[in-house]
Amino acid sequence: MTEHHRIDLADADTLASFYREQTSTETRFVQVSAGPAILDARSLDLGRMRLLRVSADGSHLWEDRMGPGEWRFALLSESAGAARCGGAELSPALGSLLRPGGQLDLLTDGVYRTLEVTFDAALAAELAWRCSPATTARVPENAAHALESTVDAALAVFSRARPTASDDWLRVHRWRWSELILDQLELVLQPWLDGARAPDRPRTRVASGSLVRRVRERLDDLDYAKSAKVETLARDLGVSRRSLFLAFRTELGVGPRRFNELIRLNLLRARLYRGGPDRTTITAEANELGFFELGRMATNYRRLFGESPRDTLGRPA
Repeated sequence: MTEHHRIDLADADTLASFYREQTSTETRFVQVSAGPAILDARSLDLGRMRLLRVSADGSHLWEDRMGPGEWRFALLSESAGAARCGGAELSPALGSLLRPGGQLDLLTDGVYRTLEVTFDAALAAELAWRCSPATTARVPENAAHALESTVDAALAVFSRARPTASDDWLRVHRWRWSELILDQLELVLQPWLDGARAPDRPRTRVASGSLVRRVRERLDDLDYAKSAKVETLARDLGVSRRSLFLAFRTELGVGPRRFNELIRLNLLRARLYRGGPDRTTITAEANELGFFELGRMATNYRRLFGESPRDTLGRPA
């Protein structure tokens, strides 16, 4: 049956588990804009594939790495502001295809809604889908609309199904809907399946995207992130400070210092959300993440998340 999920994006563990289960991806999330953030999702398991409709609001940075043995097609069906993937500006006509082990970064701005279809590699092999290595491509607009309408119809049908629906009813309807969606998915995937030409992709800012990724890889080391200065990052990467600032402004809309702080604030919120007042303290967690000016940290925390660290710590997880 259709499942409805509302996930507080401060709850990093639940968010990661949700995407691992629904789309076989290892997902990392960073909240960039201020205010509370809630992910609203509807999902449906059809056996041969899983469908997911997601909506949220804010400037959010997502990093998805596909697990082994699974493929995922995704489409940004609605976006109030500019959204970027690997430096390319996204539109409803631009889809992404992740193969096993593939990776994709998405930066949103404002209200957005996505469509995702995940299927296993065995099904792709059965259908002889030999796709080009491109991650993004422009998809036929009419095929994209048809796929979205069909997925929404499937979600509606299964959401109205009674809990007492028989196994035969479920088996027949899952097969029918999966066959219909597979036919439409193949049309949407034509830019990747057409081996005679490269997919029609927008130009990407490869240099700045690569530089930002290298910085992010270094900031994964928490000890490094706590002490890293812009000068240190630039020196370690062999670039000028100006190049570093331009890369971050181009890709993420914030500077490298602010991004480092955002990474650690998001980590702090996740720790406080999961820790609880009887198991940890704000000071201990903040110091562990390199925040020693607690007043300034608390101000920036409230400005970003719309609540104080104490509010987060006191909420039931």
